[in-house]
Parts: sequence; structure tokens; C-alpha cells
Amino acid sequence: DGGYIITGTTESFGAGSSDLWLIKTDDQGNKLWDRTFSGDGYGGEGRSVQQTLDGGYIIMGKSYVEDTDDLWLIKTDANGNKLWDRTFSTANFYRFSSIQQTLDGGYITTGLKSTYEETGVLDWDLCLIKTDAEGNV
Repeated sequence: DGGYIITGTTESFGAGSSDLWLIKTDDQGNKLWDRTFSGDGYGGEGRSVQQTLDGGYIIMGKSYVEDTDDLWLIKTDANGNKLWDRTFSTANFYRFSSIQQTLDGGYITTGLKSTYEETGVLDWDLCLIKTDAEGNV
């Protein structure tokens, strides 16, 4: 439709101390609607968003839970209403940065995984997580 979809974080309004924020604009950048999503713990943060084949959106972000930041996937309809969400534990310091829909209707996200817990040396490995259309690994 020529408009834009934006994700990020807000601490100004929403349900938690910080919330994942999804904004839809027209082709001139005027806001059409926005939605906030609160994580399971202390809030959330949006990192990447893409329009999906069905006209909705897939959002990749972080959900703040106690001492960790979990990977958080949210699937919405075309109006930004949440259809489902999934969280994945990231105890080894994953740093996810991008999400894409795959040809089979699922999703793939990329990030970095710390090897510190395994080797005692801070180094990073590429990490890929592939899900089906419902967000199941």
C-alpha cells in the first residue's frame, strides 16, 4: 500500500515498564494505527518487522524476563492485532537482529550466540532459528 511498518520500544505508554511498539503509517509517514505488546516479564523491545504473505506482520524482538532477554516472535493480522506469540530462552546471550518469512510460510531469524558458557572465552557463533508458520521450532 506504499505505507511503512515500524517496530521499536516505548516507555511512555502501554502495559509494562517498556513495551514492544508496532506503528503503521501511510505513504506520507502519517500514523494509521499503533499497537503495544507487553512481554512476559518486565517488558519488551521490537527489533525487526516484516509484512507476511497473508498481509499481516511478523515481529522479532526481546521479552525481558528476570535476568535474561528472551527472543520474542509475534504474528499479527493486517491491523496489528496479535494472532500468536512465542518466546525462546536465550541463556547463552543470543543477539537476534532480523526476521524473514520463508517460502514454506515459516520464519527464520538470525543472531549471535556466545560461546563463553562453553569455552570460558568470549566469542560469538552465528545462530539461525527456523520455525513453521505457527512459530514452532
